[in-house]
Amino acid sequence: MTVRKTLGIFLLFLLASSVSAQDILLIASSYNKGSGPYTSTIQTPLVSAGYTVTVWDQATMGWPTLDTLWYYDAVFFHGSERRKTGTIDSILTDFASQGGRLVAEGSNLASYGGAYPQFEKHVIRADWQREKQVSYNNQVVNASHPIAAGLPATFVASGYPGGAYPDKVLPANGGELVIQYQSAPGTAAVTASPRQAYYCGSLYRVTSSSNARNTLIVNLVNWVLQDPEDNGIVDMGYGLGTSVGQACPVWAKLRNYGSTDSGMVVLQASTDSVSWTSVDTTDFNIASYGTDSLLFSWTPQIESRYYLRATLYATGSEFVVENDEAGMRVITFDEAVHPKLFFTAADIPTLQAQAATTHSQMFSELTSSVNYDFAYSFPPVTDWPSANVSQIARIVSLAAFKAVVTPTSTYINNAKNKTMALCRYEHWETGNVDMDIYSARACFALAMSYDWMYPHFSKAQRDTVELKLREQLQRLAAAGPRWVWWTDAFVHNHNINSMSYLGSASYALYEEEPEAQIWEQLAINNLDYVMMLYGPVTDGSWYEAMNYWGFITWTMLPHLYLLREQQNIDYFDTPWIQSLAKYRIYSSRPTPTLVPMINEAQPDEWYGPDDQLALLAREYNDGEAQWMRQQIVDKIGYSLDGPLGFFFYDPTVTPKQPKDLSWVSTDQDTYFGRSAWADTNATYVTLKCGLPCGRNAYETYWGGGAVGGWEPSHFLPEQNSFTLSYGSDYFVQSAGLQSPVHRTRNSTTMLVNGQGQIGDSTKGLWPLPSNKFDMNPHLADTFMLKSVDYVIGDATTSYPSTLGLTRFQRHVLYVRPDFVLLLDDMRATSPSTYTLLLRNPSNLFLNETSRIRMFGSYGIADMYMLAPANRTYAQTFDYYYGTSWGGYSQRVSNAVPDTSTRFVNIFYPRNPAPSTATLLFDDENLTVARLSDGQGFEATCAIPHGYTGEIDVDSLWTDAELAVVVRDDQTGEIKMGAVRQATFVNWGNPARVLFESPSPVDVQWTISGDTLQVDGDFADWARIWAPEMTYVWVNDEAVSYFQNGFWVEIGQLENVPNGTVVDLTARYDEAVIKLDWTPKHFFINGDSVWADYYDIYGADSPDGTYSLLESVNGADYRYSFDPAFVPQKFFYVVARVDNTPSLMNIPRKTHLTKESKAIKPNGPERSE
Repeated sequence: MTVRKTLGIFLLFLLASSVSAQDILLIASSYNKGSGPYTSTIQTPLVSAGYTVTVWDQATMGWPTLDTLWYYDAVFFHGSERRKTGTIDSILTDFASQGGRLVAEGSNLASYGGAYPQFEKHVIRADWQREKQVSYNNQVVNASHPIAAGLPATFVASGYPGGAYPDKVLPANGGELVIQYQSAPGTAAVTASPRQAYYCGSLYRVTSSSNARNTLIVNLVNWVLQDPEDNGIVDMGYGLGTSVGQACPVWAKLRNYGSTDSGMVVLQASTDSVSWTSVDTTDFNIASYGTDSLLFSWTPQIESRYYLRATLYATGSEFVVENDEAGMRVITFDEAVHPKLFFTAADIPTLQAQAATTHSQMFSELTSSVNYDFAYSFPPVTDWPSANVSQIARIVSLAAFKAVVTPTSTYINNAKNKTMALCRYEHWETGNVDMDIYSARACFALAMSYDWMYPHFSKAQRDTVELKLREQLQRLAAAGPRWVWWTDAFVHNHNINSMSYLGSASYALYEEEPEAQIWEQLAINNLDYVMMLYGPVTDGSWYEAMNYWGFITWTMLPHLYLLREQQNIDYFDTPWIQSLAKYRIYSSRPTPTLVPMINEAQPDEWYGPDDQLALLAREYNDGEAQWMRQQIVDKIGYSLDGPLGFFFYDPTVTPKQPKDLSWVSTDQDTYFGRSAWADTNATYVTLKCGLPCGRNAYETYWGGGAVGGWEPSHFLPEQNSFTLSYGSDYFVQSAGLQSPVHRTRNSTTMLVNGQGQIGDSTKGLWPLPSNKFDMNPHLADTFMLKSVDYVIGDATTSYPSTLGLTRFQRHVLYVRPDFVLLLDDMRATSPSTYTLLLRNPSNLFLNETSRIRMFGSYGIADMYMLAPANRTYAQTFDYYYGTSWGGYSQRVSNAVPDTSTRFVNIFYPRNPAPSTATLLFDDENLTVARLSDGQGFEATCAIPHGYTGEIDVDSLWTDAELAVVVRDDQTGEIKMGAVRQATFVNWGNPARVLFESPSPVDVQWTISGDTLQVDGDFADWARIWAPEMTYVWVNDEAVSYFQNGFWVEIGQLENVPNGTVVDLTARYDEAVIKLDWTPKHFFINGDSVWADYYDIYGADSPDGTYSLLESVNGADYRYSFDPAFVPQKFFYVVARVDNTPSLMNIPRKTHLTKESKAIKPNGPERSE
């Protein structure tokens, strides 16, 4: 039974019907998408049967009111094949629950029409199975039922278009199965109950053969017009503002569905809904098809939560007893504790002090927003579908908080008025009526206002707000798979947001409403399922897009905060929650308020993120989160989606600018690189190559831990998509938000023979391979130094196996600040055409054959096309979201299909003149390229992609797995080098040693003036070409070093066996062997320090084991010994600056012979 409370005096309008008996109202729905209506299909046979049919065309007349439905003897709702029913679903629910005579028809009615569970209970009398029928033959199962009269045993229905297939439902809630779908026995085509019938399908598709369709239509109406003797209580309410000892008017509305009848109604009260006491009785006498309103009086004796019910006792025959009782609940106590959400009454002075000091800027903007909203015009109550409840929710919550901190009559009345205005709307959301994110947000806002404004509301206002909040939360909590799709979609923002709002709002009614504990537990259970899939994630990422990260964190974090505050349940030690700030910080674009165009993104934030970052900074003392929050606030001010940031901001957390310029989201397999922080002109690069819903969720779900439904509807088929911005110009970016389907062509990855990836041309369906782990796009390699990032995305398995693709590896090499090389290694079992996609919302691409010039709003950038040499070009415009917006693509393809093709492209900003790019070498195993900008920058890069061994191309000779050499293209000076797993890098002809190490290392070195900066790994006695250095820094720390000619040697300097004593000589003198050397000194960033000791080592052979012979004082520079007592023939000397012997035990090839000759160590001259 649907019940409602009505504010003020109940007015009963007895509608004098001016229509004749057997008048039928035919509501023809044209709402939303789908086929139909087919009005004449229904109208024609009814008119022929003698009925008067009034057609209500929804397209031109809108939806009829409930009172309109009561003017007619019966209502036929013709849903045909339309999707959703708009606002009529709740009207039909009220009409049917109050005994209205109703035929409901539509193929999508069950799946899209359910406003709340009462819709199934009263309108269709069936349970939706979240499936569609696949075969449509109708089979009569109860031939004796009046609806089946004159029908053949089976009859066909056919011609359903895609998306209009009939829902699959099972009879329930008193519905009797009359006709079933033959291919799915037990599933209903027709259910019947007194005064109601439901056809689950489109009657337009039923065959007209043997007059089956017309007979069925007339039988349905004949059935609902039968006149069983029955009365019903159709509504119940009471005068609000009830208090102990105060007489409370209670009313009940009755309707008679048959001939004149009489009886009595008894009002009963209970405090536990178990033991009932009669408090008043009223007789009734209602004419045929009439209505009556009965008035009762009740006086509560104690403060309590009361339950009232009215029970009907008719003297006539009761054919249907469903309407014989109605119930409601009344609160008569004022002892609930409010406020309690985020603060208590004792905290208000602190909030007021903060508003005047540490939070003054935030509160000033909040006040301005509240003042601006004074003029907000609420849509009429009757036009609730047009009300922007999300915006109203923001207005209400800000107004309520302002009234708390500034409790003047102006702000208090404003908050009360705004709150009451929200309560007056019958519903808060269309589509999934009151069961989705926007009505859920309004619940949270109303909960905050109810809690904070509690002392300021009158008793009647408080009851009104409490009742509305309870009703809306009941509807939200009733959401289930039969009503809405998201309730078990734990990988989707609709689920997390709606259930987080439910949990947060429940605390406002925790003392008043017993169901609040149930709502809270629903939210906790949902949260636990989410944590099963995302709790172990350590990078704080969310797969749908950065906007959705902002959405789910804006709802979930307050819920977690209140869980701990109200129930001492702590989720803040979960790895995913602990790391949330990382994702927002390190994936942000150079303008921190803008987000990367990855998956279904839009450029701007939706919720926050200053509120979320404030909470994370406070919770974990995270200076980087505090810094990013301030960057955003400085750029655009406070988001003020609500007042939450005021509670979360802690000014004692010291902002700390992030240090790392590169970051990888391991769960999303996504790379982010930038040239600088706090610089809107910085370069920004991304590469995405991940699994739907994130790696942990995907592997957990399909690895046997599946929970709920699989709904990756905001994840795009764009693996190995690449984005690039130079400053504020986001030159290369994928489409982001798309509808009605996602397309690979709208991204920046590759097409193979014109086809996209798995998931292309769908939205969320993702037709995964039977073995879900056969699809595994991933970042195959990530290598990051201070100025060089190298990332490989492998998207081979993201394409349908029928394409025969055997390799799609995208290599991204980023050399800071601006050089980006993109290498796509494409291979297939048969000759194929591969298409590289560049994309931008604006038409900024200009093809100049050897390069594509990109014209931004602030600058120009070039893509130099180095391979393949034989290529074709195309430019297209593609819509992204319906026909609302779209963008341009520049497509580059290999002109001749091949089994192996590489696309080699270099991106560089054109400032002030174009650069020169050269492909020095390229085959299936190795690519070497160079770019010179003519302004002092030249980068030479060697990328092995299958090759092992030394690289000797042009000026570069190295054994590195990756090598980058940067020179000044004007002076030829080496400015930077970076290598992966290298022991040497030589440059030029003749070759000059730029770098040398005794073991393979990953290292970068940068030379600027008299300073050498080394980052990464290095081995002892590693050396770098760096003449005349004064300062040497290794991994940002000043270190001691040897300036050995043109080279700087670093490492554990006392362990450097070669190059420390460059002029060591051995000679015979009077049968004594004498070793002589020049005293050595160290350099520690400009300061010269003489050696404290020299250690003399000897060995029997060049490759033998050297042992320490003796340590001598640093003042000595020679050593003599008798060969009769010292048998060693090979020597070296090590200088050191402390008193700990170097204790070297490393065999060396360098040696001294017995002959008197100078020996050059295998040091600087090596390889020259």
